[in-house]
Amino acid sequence: MLIKNHFFTDIYPTLVTLKIYHGGFFTKKPGREYVSGKMEYVDLVDTNEFSVHELEAMVETLGYQTSIPTFYHFNVPGLSLDCGLQALGNDDDVRSFFKHVGSSKVFSIYVEHWKPTVDTYLRSPGASSKVIIEELPMDQSPEYNRSKKKVVKG
Repeated sequence: MLIKNHFFTDIYPTLVTLKIYHGGFFTKKPGREYVSGKMEYVDLVDTNEFSVHELEAMVETLGYQTSIPTFYHFNVPGLSLDCGLQALGNDDDVRSFFKHVGSSKVFSIYVEHWKPTVDTYLRSPGASSKVIIEELPMDQSPEYNRSKKKVVKG
């Protein structure tokens, strides 16, 4: 049962319902769908307490081992899976996820195991901060330093 204007979610604005899709896979764009899986509701999830670790515990109660590589995605409410799919793998992703709480109280989460079939983790807000690529001045490059001869004065 979907919770819309539910007593608890009206009184407690940080409570939401999660629709967790699991055991399936994504089809390709355009018209992406999550197929061959199941869906479970998790009600009264407090956005102030929610984390990826909480999500892992929920997925574990669905019978999955958390020791295998698992990837979580959410869909921005009101958008198709082609456009609204986002990563849900770190704290930055969770913050991005709950920016939509004002517009919706029900959120769809999708679970993939072993290897993600969509590129949401490449577009994750946390992904861009992990690698910095910059040009080195010529005199600091490895090739330049290898070509310099060391002179030992004695």
